[in-house]
Amino acid sequence: MNIKPDASQSPYWRPLIALVIILSVSATVYALLQHADSLTQSSARINVTPFEHAPTSKTATNHPIPLNGPVAGPEFGPKATWYRLDVTLPKPDSDWVLLLDNPMIDALDVYQVDNGHVINSYFLGDLRAQPDLKHALPHVTFRASGQSAQFIVRSQTQGAPYIPFVVFSQTDFTLYAHLIFFLWGGFVCIVLVTAVYNLILFVGSRDKLYLIYTGYVLAVMITLGVVHGFAHFLFPDNAYHLLARHTISTYYLTAFFSLWFALLYLRYNTDTNPALYKLGKTFAFLLLGGAILTAPLAEYQSAQLFFGVQLLLYLFALYLMARKLKKEFQWARYYFISWLPLYIGAAIGPLMMSGYLEYSFWSRHALLLGVMFEITFMSMALADRLRHYQHEHLRLATHDPESQLPNQSFLAFSLQTDVAEKTQPLTLIMVELTNIQAIQPYITRQGFMELQERLKRHLESQLQGMGIALYPLRLGREHSLSVLLRHDVLAFIGMGHIDHHASILTQQADKLSLQQTIDDLNVNIKAVTGVAEFNAQGDKIEQSINAGYQAIEKAHEQRTQMAAYYAESAQFYERQIILASELSKALSNEQFCLYYQPQVELESLRIYGAEALIRWHHPSLGWIYPDQFIPIAEATGMITPLTRWVIRQSLTDLEDMASTTPSLSVNVSTQDVCNETFCDFLDGVMTARSVSVTSRLTLEVTETTNITEAEQFERNLQRIKSMGVNVAIDDFGTAYASLQYISSHGFDKLKLDKAFILNLATSQKNQMITKATVSMAKSLKIELVAEGIEDEQTVNLLVSMGCLIGQGYYFARPMPKNDYLVWVDSITAPAGTDA
Repeated sequence: MNIKPDASQSPYWRPLIALVIILSVSATVYALLQHADSLTQSSARINVTPFEHAPTSKTATNHPIPLNGPVAGPEFGPKATWYRLDVTLPKPDSDWVLLLDNPMIDALDVYQVDNGHVINSYFLGDLRAQPDLKHALPHVTFRASGQSAQFIVRSQTQGAPYIPFVVFSQTDFTLYAHLIFFLWGGFVCIVLVTAVYNLILFVGSRDKLYLIYTGYVLAVMITLGVVHGFAHFLFPDNAYHLLARHTISTYYLTAFFSLWFALLYLRYNTDTNPALYKLGKTFAFLLLGGAILTAPLAEYQSAQLFFGVQLLLYLFALYLMARKLKKEFQWARYYFISWLPLYIGAAIGPLMMSGYLEYSFWSRHALLLGVMFEITFMSMALADRLRHYQHEHLRLATHDPESQLPNQSFLAFSLQTDVAEKTQPLTLIMVELTNIQAIQPYITRQGFMELQERLKRHLESQLQGMGIALYPLRLGREHSLSVLLRHDVLAFIGMGHIDHHASILTQQADKLSLQQTIDDLNVNIKAVTGVAEFNAQGDKIEQSINAGYQAIEKAHEQRTQMAAYYAESAQFYERQIILASELSKALSNEQFCLYYQPQVELESLRIYGAEALIRWHHPSLGWIYPDQFIPIAEATGMITPLTRWVIRQSLTDLEDMASTTPSLSVNVSTQDVCNETFCDFLDGVMTARSVSVTSRLTLEVTETTNITEAEQFERNLQRIKSMGVNVAIDDFGTAYASLQYISSHGFDKLKLDKAFILNLATSQKNQMITKATVSMAKSLKIELVAEGIEDEQTVNLLVSMGCLIGQGYYFARPMPKNDYLVWVDSITAPAGTDA
């Protein structure tokens, strides 16, 4: 089941327009550069004669070597080479320019000779002080008395001695220089824009791939800047001379970034076989070491070593790409293409220096142009990769990692993009497969995934067969009628009023159970259904799901197959009126009781404590949930006697539980704490009991009620703490609590709300919030308790984040005191005993 973006998300005309723009710009640039190439084909003719020693009248008669031949060979070494240039000009008495097109030559001595006499001397070279233009384009301007001129040139370098000689008219040279500056400027602009863009991507995503690519393009710019001479315009003289002396080190650095980028881009760091990634990483860091170790060597020495390393790098990169091509990495196609111009450009330079290719503007700048194309294709490759990752991350976020079924995020995303029918009444139908977790250990992982898929299809079919119209959830081109909220809970959106669906399901809920054979095992899956009104607004979806869970809990307590939770209906308001009138009688009629939910140390699984939770069992209305009557109690003022009853009763129960319960938490509202008589009451009930009991008490203050009397709240809070009672903030993260609020009131504990914990394993957002909360709690030296833990994966995640205390259904549901004591005995009993 794949999410495919629809036409509106990836229209075909966008790449078409991009292609037209690229071709138009490329055609314009090509025309300009072709003109630059034509300028190098001067009508002036040059005969070049190399000498191994200073020229004499005897050696000056050696045979001439034409321009397109090797004038001094590709040999490297610390030597001087002499040349005699015999220039034939198309017209006399005009200004001409002789270009010596190798800005990396250390020293160039140029002597214009006439009838055996030196009439002009010029001293060039990248180690000599001179204007930037002569550094970048080593040249001399001369005038000949007739149609011929003669030069003696001495070249001294430790690198490649190859020098192309080109004669221009003064006008043509000025135009040629402008076109070269246009090319260099375009290249530098592309590199800097690419570097800034990738730095922004790195800051936003923290993916080091973008940082490494930034290093790569900057290293390429520096290397080619030295090779072509435009680095004189980018760096101060001292910095340039340092780079010029260590050019091969910049080549090594470029190779290092190139290889590391390839390993990460092609995702060898996540490959199932890590051996190749380790080999590639070792090779990359050897290249980095080469950049450092070859720095003290002369250029001709380090260059000969690098040529061999470069060949190994290219072969290894080809192997890396070929291996991934077998796996049909469609999203990486631009990356594979980007290497072609780079390979071609890197090959042309040595061929030109060796005499196998003629000197021309194109061969001289082949590597630079190849890198420009490589960066262009690589930018497209990175964009392709980003789109692929966004698609992949969206799928990960909206699908269960085990079963690949759509999850709660799929529900939220689909409703964001599909608003047409949100105004009609919708009902959330949640089906809990009660015994699926018990079956899981007895079937294979593949079998369990198949079982979940069968259950999904079975429930969709049965609900539609009952006459329930299911709302189709759409995300991209994927459609689904259900989402997996937990491994054992599937949710459906029914179109219509809750009463309609509740009526149908009350009569036919038994049809949702299923008997199947998986892995040769007959399994009987039982279903418990909860329905609630569904609000499709983004900030209300979570509330609707919580209401659905409460409906399922209600069905469990009532031992029925279906229950409904009414949140915003006429029945709800009628029920509120009844509850308000019955609430005042319930306390005197002893209709309230306390349930206890264990709190556990997540690493050792030892009992940390328990939370006391009030329950109301009405003789005719049955079990009434706290979220139904607590708001009424707060609104009617009944919350004060109710809270005080809970504190008295929990301390009484704690006398029986003290040996097994190190800590007991009781919920109080800020309204309770602000009450003027609350501290006197608390002091009174604690005085009547032993310190071993009262020292275990923690009051959990809810965020839900705004503090109207801040000074009274602060005074009472400090007095409560002086009694030795710990104070915690309950349901942290769901209301207005802030860092300042927590630190200023001196809370001892934080209770992280279950809204962040229930889908912690699948929600990156909740993971980030939880990590931040753990870090904040540690920095303030406050204990953190996570509530709502329902699976082992969540336990492991919390432990890895540093949250070490938690509670939830994974350990135990809330239970009466006697059941709690039996449960504690069963947990703490030694192996082999009857608990």
